[in-house]
Amino acid sequence: MTELVDALWPRDPPPSAAHSVANHAMRLRSLLGSDWPRWQGDGYVLDHSSYADDRREFESAALAVLGSDSSPGSSVLAAERALSLWRGDPWLELDQIDVARFDRERLNELRASVEERRCEALIRSGRVAEGAAVLAGLTEAEPFRERRWWLRVLALHRLQQRRRSLQVLHEAGDRLREVGLEPGEDLRRLEVLVVADDPALNDLLPPGDGCSPDRADLSAQPRCRPTFVGRSHDLDHLVGLTSSGGAERVALVEGEPGIGKTWLLEELTHRLESEGGTVIRVRCAEDPAGPNRALSTALDEWVRSVSTDALASLIGPLTPALCRVSAAMAVALPDQEPDPNIQPESRRHRLLAAMVDLLSRLADRERTTVVVDDLHWASDSTVDLLRHCVDADTGAGFVAAMRSPCDRSPALDAWLAFLTTRGALDRRPLSPLAVDDVRLMVEARLGRCSPDLADQLHGESGGNAFFVRELIEHRIDRAGGDPDALSEGDTSMPTSIVEVVRARVRLLPLDTQELLDVLAVAGHNAVIPLLDAVVPGWVRSCADAERAGLVHVDHGSRVVSFRHEIIRRALYEQLPSSRRLSLHEALGDALAELDPSYWAGTIAIHYEACAAVDPARAVDSLTAAAALDADAYDLTSASERLARARELGVRHCVMDRRRHIELLTEEGDLRRRAGDRTHQQLLLDAIAMARTDGDPSLLGGAVLAYCRTGPTSAAGVFDVVGAALLDEALETLPRSADDALRARLLAAASMIHSVAPDKARSRELYAESEELARRIGDPAVLGEVLANAYWTVDTLDLMDERDRIADDLVALGGGGDPQAAFEGHRIKFSVHLMRAEAAAADRSQAVMEELLRRVPEPFNRCVVLYQRGTLEVLRSQMIRAASTIDECSTACIDAGLPESRVLAVVGGLTFAMHHQQGRLAELASFARPMIHEQPGIPAWRVAVALVAAEEGDHDEVRIQCDALSVDDFGAFPEDFIWSGGMTGLGLAVATTGDVERCRKVYDRLSTHAGVLSWLGSGSFGPVDLALGDLAMVCRDDEVAARHYEIARRIATDWDAPAFLGWAECGMARVHIARRDHTTASELLSSAVARARRRGLSGVLSTVEAVCERDPWSSGTLPTFPREVSESRS
Repeated sequence: MTELVDALWPRDPPPSAAHSVANHAMRLRSLLGSDWPRWQGDGYVLDHSSYADDRREFESAALAVLGSDSSPGSSVLAAERALSLWRGDPWLELDQIDVARFDRERLNELRASVEERRCEALIRSGRVAEGAAVLAGLTEAEPFRERRWWLRVLALHRLQQRRRSLQVLHEAGDRLREVGLEPGEDLRRLEVLVVADDPALNDLLPPGDGCSPDRADLSAQPRCRPTFVGRSHDLDHLVGLTSSGGAERVALVEGEPGIGKTWLLEELTHRLESEGGTVIRVRCAEDPAGPNRALSTALDEWVRSVSTDALASLIGPLTPALCRVSAAMAVALPDQEPDPNIQPESRRHRLLAAMVDLLSRLADRERTTVVVDDLHWASDSTVDLLRHCVDADTGAGFVAAMRSPCDRSPALDAWLAFLTTRGALDRRPLSPLAVDDVRLMVEARLGRCSPDLADQLHGESGGNAFFVRELIEHRIDRAGGDPDALSEGDTSMPTSIVEVVRARVRLLPLDTQELLDVLAVAGHNAVIPLLDAVVPGWVRSCADAERAGLVHVDHGSRVVSFRHEIIRRALYEQLPSSRRLSLHEALGDALAELDPSYWAGTIAIHYEACAAVDPARAVDSLTAAAALDADAYDLTSASERLARARELGVRHCVMDRRRHIELLTEEGDLRRRAGDRTHQQLLLDAIAMARTDGDPSLLGGAVLAYCRTGPTSAAGVFDVVGAALLDEALETLPRSADDALRARLLAAASMIHSVAPDKARSRELYAESEELARRIGDPAVLGEVLANAYWTVDTLDLMDERDRIADDLVALGGGGDPQAAFEGHRIKFSVHLMRAEAAAADRSQAVMEELLRRVPEPFNRCVVLYQRGTLEVLRSQMIRAASTIDECSTACIDAGLPESRVLAVVGGLTFAMHHQQGRLAELASFARPMIHEQPGIPAWRVAVALVAAEEGDHDEVRIQCDALSVDDFGAFPEDFIWSGGMTGLGLAVATTGDVERCRKVYDRLSTHAGVLSWLGSGSFGPVDLALGDLAMVCRDDEVAARHYEIARRIATDWDAPAFLGWAECGMARVHIARRDHTTASELLSSAVARARRRGLSGVLSTVEAVCERDPWSSGTLPTFPREVSESRS
């Protein structure tokens, strides 16, 4: 208690201080509904606080890492798990309390030790490049921890970057001397070993057990230089620029951090050196240790890369000036000692002249290029040196890389402006890597890459090369080195990326860091009005973040966005949970004030994220967003939101049973509309709960949603289950309770009963539902009810009524219901087809194609594709039809249709297309099993009969006709399904020559003369073709001629070449029977010519059959059958 009082009142605590603390503790216990903070001894204990639990969990994991001697791979994973528990500096609010301050320092030391242990394990496991990259960030973040410098130097030496490792050693010494320290013994001894390239370096941090080079584990293999992708054009351009002398132009590579600037310069250096050129690599530092440090480091690296003889051959009168700044050159050329009496200004001029002289001597011998990395950090002295060398026309090329956007010195700005006005600056901005480039990077590392993984990595990284490489290695780590175990759904964050982002953010002002916290919680994009409401005065802070390359402000669209989603995630994951909750709530409240309808989805995301604060609000926001998603036909998103709302409501006990059933029903109905077959189980659960609850309206709503799928079950027979559920719902629902629900249930029952043997029941139910819907007067109810006329008002004698209903639906669509208009034109399309009205059918199809943009439900897409395929098959547009059939099949599956309906839809189109192409025999193995799998669909027997007829197997045709029983089949209601099936049956029966059977079928089908059949396997086209064939078997050529003429007229109107050819074949048979061989020959010749042009082998086979069945008595065309056979082949 004493410590609490001292912390709260550091100077003069009031007399009631202890009492005030006790009151606050009591209020806290009341708010939290628990017994803590708990009084113990003479103070309070927070031993059950979630923060304390986080601290202990991290501490336990960290100590386990530091005390373990397991394999390097296991150590890496253990260290990363421990670091993932770190939530930032603890106890910042309690800095005045010594205990909290000491604990924070201790935990920070633990974290730093774990980071170093992880890097040790990375080096020992063979992932040296990754360790070096991580250590670069760690040494920048905490430059006075010598162990980090030691590890970084060792890693660079292992990567064969000896010059770079020496540079880092010098950098470490400079950073330590800035604060009056000298490098420790370990660093000094390491420098001796690196300079001598001592083999003893290999004994430092030896590989752990199981980390031999031949190990198959990808995580244990060294990360060699990554495959260069995506920048080939830029690389070629830079090589070409340097090969042309380059003195007149400076190439400037620009881009955001990590985009691949350094990578490109490394590849350029490698290319130039492999071609025999010389490259002097200048690396500018953000905080250089001295005015000429970049030059001295560059010269040191270059000197160590050439022989002493080669260096001696380049000695000139000004060489001592270079030895003054390059220790390596001074050691290599001891006789070139600089004059100590030269004044500083003269010394500077001598250095500039010496560098120009050196470059000129090098360029005279071989291609020479100066490559400058991180030009944006160049000191004024470095800029002055570069400017002087470029102006001197040494013959060397100059290529530099610079971060963009960034703050630059006035000297650098002035030089770049000067080069621009002279036309001597060649800017090369780098764009993000493409998806294919990311795929190539993954393949180079793993040997293969799935498109989904490449898309995911590209989306997470934004095409940033550094982020891509780190994500790839992180996936390998998470998979334990097994490429087969890589997860495309893994969205965890690599520690290396988090460290890089943290290091960049730490350099920014506190108010900018707070703004980035808000932006990280707001999402990838944040609108400016939202920031105005949540972060007053954000503009200045945002400018700092934009200069740091973290965010981008689009003033046109008034949006602030992160340059990479991965930056946002890294910032978000490091936020303490309490900070996240408060920011999510603040952002949700602000958006609700701005525009709750427009921002409903985003509001739901924020309130769901802070559901622990107010779960009821989260449920309400999710359901509101789901309703807007459903209105926009984003059905999957809407159903997922409702699922999360249900889960939250149940978990937090803020949802009563009635609302649970309503959400369950609504979610199931949305999943049905989206084509998700899991909807059935959801709706059955809702039905079971509604039965238990005893609410008739809830039961009716759930049953209605369940039965909306369609009129057939998976077996293709009458849906007994659906009919029973509808009967139960109608019996339970009182007649005066809910007329709208009753009308909908009656309409659904009429649809279910439309495939029952007693179709009169379907008509009765539909008539009752329509009457009730019209009495209610609600357009939404009426539209849903009238749409069921497609299934129930479908016989030839009801086409006028069907057309009237379609007009009513189209009128409802004009009132703002596009789905009603879609259903109306769907019915109109069927009417126009039955009546063989080609132009009208095309108009209805065009309207439906346009309406699909407004009502893009999966089932609507199935309908449009099926009708489009129908028109294409009728018109023998085979290439288009084949593509449309494939699309239709996929759409049916996506819509969640039962297998029977998918096969019926696709099978009908496929059989019709194969019939025209004379390829029905290919479908025999498909059609015959379907007879047993789906006995409720007679069209499969019709299909088998047609296949047998094409093969000449008349016995099989009779077997299938007997199984169908013409009398029983003919007794069904004469809807368009009946018309198609009976037409196919007639075509098959006619091939047997069985007069009695043919007359039976003709008598039943003749009432459909002039009708276009468009359903039923292989029976697309004019019904009169079948009627003509049947009449010919019955030897009534006058009747047959009349039907063939009707078929020819319909085929001509529809521009249907296959059916026109078959009609001409039928007319030729009539003329053969009348001994008019000339006309018959003309008709057959016309059919053959057209069939040859359109590839209609089915028509050619019919011509051949006509010639064989009706031989020419006069011998007018004795070679005709042979010509047809040649055409077919």
